[in-house]
Amino acid sequence: MSKLKLLTAVVLALFAFLSISCAQAATEVTMGVILFPPDVTLDKKTNECVGRDITVTRALLLPYDIKVHLVCASPLRIYRMIEDGEVDFTINIKSTEALRKHVVFSDIPFRKIILNLYTHNEPNQNKIISAVRGFDYQGYRQKFSDEGFEFIDLPSTISAIQVFMKGRSDFMLSYESPLDNYLSKNKLTLLNSTTITPLLEIGSYYAIAKRSVHLNELKHAFNDYAVKHQAQYFLTTWQQEKIL
Repeated sequence: MSKLKLLTAVVLALFAFLSISCAQAATEVTMGVILFPPDVTLDKKTNECVGRDITVTRALLLPYDIKVHLVCASPLRIYRMIEDGEVDFTINIKSTEALRKHVVFSDIPFRKIILNLYTHNEPNQNKIISAVRGFDYQGYRQKFSDEGFEFIDLPSTISAIQVFMKGRSDFMLSYESPLDNYLSKNKLTLLNSTTITPLLEIGSYYAIAKRSVHLNELKHAFNDYAVKHQAQYFLTTWQQEKIL
């Protein structure tokens, strides 16, 4: 074999080795997502969850050679999977009792969300609130329970909204963006007799499972991105970078 052919063979072998090494270096993680329109919705054609939260997270982690797979399920199931280490991370507020003991939160929020109480202003109201099963609503679930309210717990934000809109509950605890999305998508408006009481603005964070084997790698990726981009929120920073 000539020196040229030998050199070519060595270069090709080295390139193949590096390609395999790079492929093997990519980390694969599982993100647990909860239906939260418009940020996470269900694609009826593929029956898979899609949306901004997923798109942004995949884009943020791509430079760190982290590939994101999804598990889309109810809040309680995602919380159990986080506790068992079956899901590596999710996005959630910090106060959720079923979650907070089992995760490490990112240093900065993913985004800001607004919680409101919606009320049908009709006489002889019962103290019945529609809400999402597994959501603590930053302590407001317990507060209203202590005040004698009865909860109708539904599996998703959409089903909780539908129960309220059909008049099957007198009150609803809901984050603002899912309701706004539902009304816009279905070309609906709230009745004039509906009162909206703002309760709080709160950040939702990346919540990394303590039992995840990728805990440190995910912590580094999120924190490094926040520092490099001087981010206050992951979502708004990514949106601004995309525009630029």
